[in-house]
Amino acid sequence: EKCLAAVDAESLIYHGDKNHYSNWLMARTEFDLASRLRPRKVTEFNNNDELRAYLVKTFRDFRHEKQMGVVTDFSREHYDIQAEFVRIGEGSLGGKGRGLAFVNSLLNRYRVHDAFEGTKISVPASAVIGTSGFDKFMKNNNLTNFALGDQTDEEIAEAFIKASLPRDLTEDLRAYLAVADYPLAVRSSSLLEDSHYQPFAGIFDTHFLPNNSSSLEGRLERLKAAIKYIYASVFFRNSKNYIEATGNRTEEEKMAIVLQKIVGQNRDGYFYPVLSGIARSYNFYSVGRIKPEEGIAYVALGLGRTIMEGENCLFFSPSNPQMLPQFSTPQDYLKKSQHEFFAVDMSNPDVFPEPGGEAGQIKLHIIKAEHHNVLRYVGSTYSADNDRIYSGVGRKGTRIISFEPILKSKIFLLDEIIKFLLQLGSSAMNVPVEMEFAAELNSDLNKSNEFQFLQIRPMAVETALEDISVYDGEYDQILCKSDQALSNGRITDIKDIVYVRTDNVDRSKTVEMAEEIGEYNEYLKEEDLPYMLIGPGRWGTSDRWLGVPIKWRQISSARVIIEAAYGDFVVDPSFGTHFFQNLITFQIGYMTINKTDQSNFMDWDWLNSIAPAKETEHIRHLRLKQPLNILIDGRNGKAVVFRPY
Repeated sequence: EKCLAAVDAESLIYHGDKNHYSNWLMARTEFDLASRLRPRKVTEFNNNDELRAYLVKTFRDFRHEKQMGVVTDFSREHYDIQAEFVRIGEGSLGGKGRGLAFVNSLLNRYRVHDAFEGTKISVPASAVIGTSGFDKFMKNNNLTNFALGDQTDEEIAEAFIKASLPRDLTEDLRAYLAVADYPLAVRSSSLLEDSHYQPFAGIFDTHFLPNNSSSLEGRLERLKAAIKYIYASVFFRNSKNYIEATGNRTEEEKMAIVLQKIVGQNRDGYFYPVLSGIARSYNFYSVGRIKPEEGIAYVALGLGRTIMEGENCLFFSPSNPQMLPQFSTPQDYLKKSQHEFFAVDMSNPDVFPEPGGEAGQIKLHIIKAEHHNVLRYVGSTYSADNDRIYSGVGRKGTRIISFEPILKSKIFLLDEIIKFLLQLGSSAMNVPVEMEFAAELNSDLNKSNEFQFLQIRPMAVETALEDISVYDGEYDQILCKSDQALSNGRITDIKDIVYVRTDNVDRSKTVEMAEEIGEYNEYLKEEDLPYMLIGPGRWGTSDRWLGVPIKWRQISSARVIIEAAYGDFVVDPSFGTHFFQNLITFQIGYMTINKTDQSNFMDWDWLNSIAPAKETEHIRHLRLKQPLNILIDGRNGKAVVFRPY
């Protein structure tokens, strides 16, 4: 390619006229490329520049096709910006890196890239630093014993940032950045992440780098800092506790790093995609006509941090994209839809990474996206005059993020693409999967929309797939049963129960009940103790006469929530917008007990017989000596809670 771009025109024409290009390729067994060139004649081109451009493009496209689905080793001398996936150094790619390599291969094997007209499906340009870089870094700087000790997170981060990366890795990164001059996401890829049996996701940070400094060395220093902070995060307290809880040893963990081109466009100094999202092929919080096996998708304008941090976003079933259970009224849209979004701040090229990964990102109001002409893809308008939501942003009113132009008007086949890729991923991995993605839409009809895989991982087997049998054995040990339950799995670490007293259930006092529960929640949160919450009527309702008008912050540490019929309350399950979305976001076990029979009951006598650890006017707090045994069967919507022996 380089020679073709530089050779003089006379030589270019001479060899083309004699079919030397195709002859040379056939002699080197490149028959496919030779067959593309052989039929073309020099006389078909209007001028020399047109011939040269055709030859360079044909060679480049062919080389790109050959690299698709392949992990190539990085070369400082010959790094090609068109390479989709390269490995820097040796060792494992880590869980996230392996997942990306798998998806890259899968898309190529089944020729998925152009499966949907007008949309290119791909993996963003990615480079993975193998775990050998981590091993050398730890050894060269004598950090292992220090990091495994009792140092604080701040002390570990400080020691790691002062340490030096291996010289060969530094030189590779310098050569990489000389070509990769686009915004970068620097992601962790530990050995334990995304394993089939103990998925280890969400523990480490992702750093977003503008990567637009005029100085190559300045960009290199910022990339090195992001890598070192991710290395340090292996030994932070939260990570150590999680690793130990999964039965692994911190000293056996290793870290690879994924360097990934950020999806999106630079819009007036803010770089972000039209949408980001997460999709799961199995949904244990399905309601109504939405079936669990149809999966669930969460989408937001801008970077995916909005979803990761549990902020307002939109969720839907890829099989029923027009059913939005969180939005039943215009007021729901106003209160619960996304109001802000995250972008990479390109106006500050000198920003330096910090622990936590927040440096370099900025939160913007959605009106900024309207100025960037992006809301036309994802927005609707609320008219206060007639209390109605209108698709699009072509009229006056309040802007909301509804994704209606995509999900209803089908300007982009998001739901169909997600559904197809979830089925493909689940079939290929033979387990339910979760994928992260981002998409960039183009108003230019001559350019394709982009749907890009950011990662894929198996859903947690223990919490997502385990066959939980809710049985009737040991009936006298059952505290409660429900045939209206959400979530899935076993919960065996709850010793605390907070419940509204059965002897003082007064509809006019539900606001006071909520305030008391909030005080218990704060106390248990400080002690880092999960608890089971039981109360009458509908939790989280805005109508105090239907149940306890709790705010999410007042029950944020509850691990299991039960709505029961007692006093004169009758329960309608909390499948409404705000409360139910939080159940989904935080994977809270949820049960409804609206009648008393063999399938639905609560043993109030046992609860009331236990001496409380604390008791207030409306609330009792029990602390048991042994934990409850809670089983939730998400497939069949059944649950049982066993008392401790």
